Amino acid sequence: MFLVVAAAGWASPDARIWAGVYAGLQVTMWWAVVPLAGLSLLTGIGVSLVTRWGLTRHYWVLFKLVLTVVATGALVLHTRVVDTAEHASLEAGMDFSAVRLQLMVDASRRWSCWPW
Repeated sequence: MFLVVAAAGWASPDARIWAGVYAGLQVTMWWAVVPLAGLSLLTGIGVSLVTRWGLTRHYWVLFKLVLTVVATGALVLHTRVVDTAEHASLEAGMDFSAVRLQLMVDASRRWSCWPW
């Protein structure tokens, strides 16, 4: 869904559509994606503490914890692109085509198997 909306903003020549699309992406990012990533981290820690697997008893549980922390941190860092696109779409005459393209690349990476 995120990729489809980002593609609509990237493909549209109308600045009014940009403002709506990027405002919607910003709301989705901060009210759904980031909280769910944080919830994933918290439930993973909670489940590991109350089950026999423990948090540090097995290397793979600790590896998954580190991986989730890194992924959540990277997600929060990449929210700047959405914030920048939303703010730039409201500024009249501002060229932010590079930010729009970066948002498309970031959204497409979420749905691919690229390791970077």
